[in-house]
Amino acid sequence: MAPVRQRAERLPPEDRRRELLDAARTVIAEAGFDGLSVRAVADRAGVTRPVIYDLFGDLDRLVLALFDREEEAALSPLLALIGEGDPVGVDPEDFLVEAVEGFLAAVRATPETWHLVLVPPQGVSAEVRGRFADGRHRISERVTELLDWGVAARGGPAGLDHELFARLIVAAGEDAARLTLRHPRRYPPERLASLARTGLT
Repeated sequence: MAPVRQRAERLPPEDRRRELLDAARTVIAEAGFDGLSVRAVADRAGVTRPVIYDLFGDLDRLVLALFDREEEAALSPLLALIGEGDPVGVDPEDFLVEAVEGFLAAVRATPETWHLVLVPPQGVSAEVRGRFADGRHRISERVTELLDWGVAARGGPAGLDHELFARLIVAAGEDAARLTLRHPRRYPPERLASLARTGLT
């Protein structure tokens, strides 16, 4: 005989939405986007699939809602680290190292959130993929601004393409975050930040 699903506790809609988003985040962290489905989320949350359809409409709407929530949780501290405008009274090298350490510490503190943000989405709509790309673009734009400031403050190097170099920095930062998530003892934030300082000297 098939096991009887235990009925989930009745919750207000907003609480149920939060529970389902948490369940979706856990499914992605454990199985990647390939393992994400309405059934997988429903099973994780202990509800039936119609509950998800009632609250989100379809899987894409659920993923968009999840990404909006997790992107805010991930990028807000990161954008706070790198600030707005030109840093004042700060050496560019020290600023970079502190930003790298702070970023990787944030990644270690909320691994499921960052797993979602860092893992390229597969099997989702173009709209969902576009939202992922938008977050990276925001960070790249800010890094480009910081390169404008840092290169001017250091007096070079001349001829550096700041926009392209910013994209490389963001890609390297994402790879560093994946390393510290997968192998936290081997790649602690301090080791990766030290590499950033060495690369500037």
